Amino acid sequence: MTHMLPEEQVKPEGTMLRSLVLVQVGKQTLTFEDLIAELKFQGWWEDEIRHLRHVHETFAAFNDGGLDIDPHALQYEADSFRYRESLITAEETTAWLQERFLEFEDLNMILAGACAEAPEEDRRPPNPFRASNKTKGRYELSEDEAIRLFWADCHIRNRWGEFWTGVLFRHVVWEGQLTGSQPSRSQVEDEKDRFAAKLPRQIPLERWLVLNPEVKARLIGLCKREVAYREYSESILTDENYEKRLAARRPDLVHVQFELTYCQTEDIAREAYLCVKVDKESLKAVCERASIEYKTGEAYIEDMEADLAPYLLSAEAGEIVEPVPAGDECGYWLALIRDKLEPSLDDPEIAERIRVCVIQHVFQPYLQTHVSWPLWQLLKTS
Repeated sequence: MTHMLPEEQVKPEGTMLRSLVLVQVGKQTLTFEDLIAELKFQGWWEDEIRHLRHVHETFAAFNDGGLDIDPHALQYEADSFRYRESLITAEETTAWLQERFLEFEDLNMILAGACAEAPEEDRRPPNPFRASNKTKGRYELSEDEAIRLFWADCHIRNRWGEFWTGVLFRHVVWEGQLTGSQPSRSQVEDEKDRFAAKLPRQIPLERWLVLNPEVKARLIGLCKREVAYREYSESILTDENYEKRLAARRPDLVHVQFELTYCQTEDIAREAYLCVKVDKESLKAVCERASIEYKTGEAYIEDMEADLAPYLLSAEAGEIVEPVPAGDECGYWLALIRDKLEPSLDDPEIAERIRVCVIQHVFQPYLQTHVSWPLWQLLKTS
């Protein structure tokens, strides 16, 4: 198997990672630094730094013995990773990591961070069975550490789509000249002003650009693409397109309020189910008596565990769902539906998700014709 770096160089600095060419849109190549610059320009990087800091703190506390992580949860994250990447042996996992400039320490850090409960400001939806321990203190990541950890997190948790989608759409509009016109100088200046107004703690734009040179070097291009992307998006975000996408996505966007427990065996889950279904006991009382974990939560169907979501979708409010085999093939979910709400565009969260769906639906054909992935093609052939 061909490695992209010699084995003794599997942990490069963030500076080297910045220069890697990841994507080509038309004739324009995009590096990892281009992606980071776009995330900073869009205001998404601060959210990511909070998440990465949490991952680093979690791993440090776990190694020091100051944080307990459920071994079942950690094993579930590890199995999910290996299953997704079709990795069976330790040798295959080692090779996969080395091809992406990663080490087992990176893998362990990301998996531990995925198991522990994230800070409240983290933008990812909570998993009701993540560890309840929260890390203390604030670890200030250097820029280099953040870039390396971001690179690892995107690969190990397969998060590239979260970031590339919006970035690529902007480049597709620009490179494909979908608007048919160039932004005016006044539009570019207005976009710069809009960007400056979003800076944290009202830092002057020039000072912020000195601290973020990758954005400074690309600022005019970023502003031009943003103007073009906004104009094109407004042209496709019609009421008709909203309604079409809502109809197509309706099952995924049903909102469920639930009570949930995880049972180690089917017998335990079945007994708890009958206590609620037949004896009319509350699920909370049954869990307390059996000393098994009990959680309440709410989520859209598309955000639920994949093995559990179809059962919650088909159940009625007030109904307890029969035991559902968990994805790890050893435990069982037991859920009671408190309430279900049909999706409506009057809900701001639903409206935002449908807005994204409309844009993705329109842009998908352009991604197939305008975009290639040099790094991913190299990985597939290595």
